[in-house]
Amino acid sequence: MNFWHDPRLMNLTAMIAAVLAALSLVYATFVAIMRLPAFDFRSIEVRASKDQGLRHVNLPALRANALPGLKGGFFTLNLETARRQFETVPWVRRAQIARHWPDRLVVMVEEHVPLALWVDGRGINSYGEWFAANPAEFEQYGNLPELNGPPGTEQYVAQRFRHFTDWFAPLDLKPQVVELSPRYAWRITMTNQVVVELGREQNDKVLKYRVDRLIAHYDEIKTRWGAAPTQVDLRYPNGFAIKVSGVKFLSEPAVDGVLKQ
Repeated sequence: MNFWHDPRLMNLTAMIAAVLAALSLVYATFVAIMRLPAFDFRSIEVRASKDQGLRHVNLPALRANALPGLKGGFFTLNLETARRQFETVPWVRRAQIARHWPDRLVVMVEEHVPLALWVDGRGINSYGEWFAANPAEFEQYGNLPELNGPPGTEQYVAQRFRHFTDWFAPLDLKPQVVELSPRYAWRITMTNQVVVELGREQNDKVLKYRVDRLIAHYDEIKTRWGAAPTQVDLRYPNGFAIKVSGVKFLSEPAVDGVLKQ
């Protein structure tokens, strides 16, 4: 069949071409309308996504760090790109973006809540994630604990810090410095400067077992030596070693699981 000699086929092709041209014109007109200044955002509202409010994120910070990167109006703004842009702002952990007709952009912000400081000065939040901020801003939170460990262990060390805080609470000891050595051995310095050597984890229960052993004999130690220990070494398989400030004595065999030095 010859296309040029079939009027019906030629008419159908012409009609399809006309429809496509009309649709293209409608689409181009619609895109042009959506990009008109009338559909630009007139206001940006910032809200806290959780009950703790916002201590560090404000409009000036967003204006300086996020707004220059936003492209588009009410219809054309890419919300995923905008979200990533807002999450580049210091102290913003997570952002949620929503359009509110006719010209308002609402930004729900979750701030980082510092749990501790990494040894290099970065903040470690309550999720074990690191974030950068002005060191002076951390001073608002008092004397934050310090964490340290091999690269990539931030979440692991932060998780163990929370465990140690709970485990030592019965002794009124609070971790101030938690260190994980390159050999993955734990060392804790408490807020009262008591140093605890926990050693390495042979399994997921060994550290808790060592701490519980210290708790069981702690009152006995204070009663016997008249003071709390300044250093505790829990790395022994069947006991532990202690150092008590101002007390001098020779090494003795373990008594009730307590090694003295």
